[in-house]
Amino acid sequence: MRKISFSTLLFFLLFSNLMAQVGELDPSFADGGILQWNVTGRMNNSDGMAVQPDGKIVIGLTGEFDEEIDLDIGVVRINPDGSVDESFGENGVFHIDNPVGSDIMYHLELLDDGSIMVGGGWATTQYDQDFLLIKLDSTGNLDPSFGEGGLAIHSVNIKEDYIRDFTFDDDGKIIAGGISYNVIGLEIRNVVSRFNANGTIDPTFGDNGNFIWNWGDTYNDIRGVEITEDRGILAAGRSVPAGTDRLSIYKILEDGSAMDSTFAVNGELLAPFNGTAYGMIVHSNGSIMITGQNSGVMGDDLIILAYNQDGTPNSNFGQDGIFLIDVLSGDVGLDLIEQSDGKVIACGESGVFLGSPPRAFLSVRVTENGELDTSWGGEGYVRTENGWMAWANNIAIQADGKVLLTGPTAHDFNEMQVIRYGNFIDADMDTYGLDEDCNDMDAAINPGAVEIPNNDIDEDCDGMDLTVGINENALTSYLKVYPNPANSHVTIELSDSETAIDLIEISDYQGKKVKSIFKTPAEQNFRIDLEHFPQGLWLITFHTNKGILIKRVVKI
Repeated sequence: MRKISFSTLLFFLLFSNLMAQVGELDPSFADGGILQWNVTGRMNNSDGMAVQPDGKIVIGLTGEFDEEIDLDIGVVRINPDGSVDESFGENGVFHIDNPVGSDIMYHLELLDDGSIMVGGGWATTQYDQDFLLIKLDSTGNLDPSFGEGGLAIHSVNIKEDYIRDFTFDDDGKIIAGGISYNVIGLEIRNVVSRFNANGTIDPTFGDNGNFIWNWGDTYNDIRGVEITEDRGILAAGRSVPAGTDRLSIYKILEDGSAMDSTFAVNGELLAPFNGTAYGMIVHSNGSIMITGQNSGVMGDDLIILAYNQDGTPNSNFGQDGIFLIDVLSGDVGLDLIEQSDGKVIACGESGVFLGSPPRAFLSVRVTENGELDTSWGGEGYVRTENGWMAWANNIAIQADGKVLLTGPTAHDFNEMQVIRYGNFIDADMDTYGLDEDCNDMDAAINPGAVEIPNNDIDEDCDGMDLTVGINENALTSYLKVYPNPANSHVTIELSDSETAIDLIEISDYQGKKVKSIFKTPAEQNFRIDLEHFPQGLWLITFHTNKGILIKRVVKI
């Protein structure tokens, strides 16, 4: 019977404990992992979120900020522990009042310089909204250098226009996707517009800054935009051909002059599912992924679809490019995000509207290949109920890998809700999680690695590279290790009687310590047994009274 060492048992116990926290509420955040905040005292709906480098969380929302029944846009910032950051805006809240009518926000982005941008619709009359971008500085105040006093307002048509999503191209220009109501009937067209970095519309794009398509008496909807490697523009959402909703993806040429005919069918991809693509990402492996729902007579199922860059299904993902999960009767994906290890989390809602079980926050995690990852919450999905109705509009991942969801929850009013779940991400598979590994993309760099002196690399994540002084050259000259390559053993030859070896550590090529020798022989020459070591590169670190020396030995 094979014996298990105490250290091995301890590792598995610790690892099991970490995995048990994956997808569970994080008790160190807010109230047991859940923040509820009625920002306006009345109705709130959070619909945009970003995590700053310092860990603070910025969230956009639409809410009733006064007694009048109209909606205004707000932005709030909370600290990493879920408390309100009162240094932002006014007591943690930025609010812009528009007395003309209701304004709605749909998307929020954090810019590299720490500023914040929000997109949505701005009421120019009581029943007419125009494309809107708002830019705030890092303190939560309007940036006067952007647009007019921090607001960029753009009219696509004389009826309602809304930005649903936006992103940035390599030139810093803003690509905004959304919808525009036609003046006649209920026709809703797809729109992509391009703004300059200062908030002015870019007339060189499309037709005076706009590319508009899907004319006709139909309802269309753009919910997400992304830039491809060839600088094309992807826009995803919903199309209603012949009265049936279809998840859709379109590809537009960089200049907005036309559809890209090399993508799908003349630039248009209509998935064979009844629903809306609410969220879209371009995965690091190149796949275009969308999430939404597949609606049928038995209810909605959350769906993730993956496509190649040319619009054909990615057959390496799920079943012929399709992942579908049926948790309850009303499962919808509203946003998705890629982890640093390639796994994908979709968030949204699950439950019955005004019924039981109630609509609740839903998150589902799949592998890069579209297989359900059962380590997430123990089943691959997590439902978190709170109030008689709730849904998660947005998802974000902190620097330590923990997962944040935000959206409204209904109690007396709709309140902003933020939930944080524990997580364990180990992209380089060196057993050190993202929260403690200073470079989770390189298995040779982690808190347990051997520090190699003077190479400008912080292998052991202590914040600095080990620097060895002039004694290293002397140590090299009178501390020899041979033979190299070696088979069964190496000989250590120490030719200086005043040098004492205090500790010898042997590590693999990834820097993981496998053996420590605290009692070294008094003799000047002695052997280290390598008989049971696998073939490959090994690092032998000598800690002496005159400094540290690392020797590389190849076991054959």
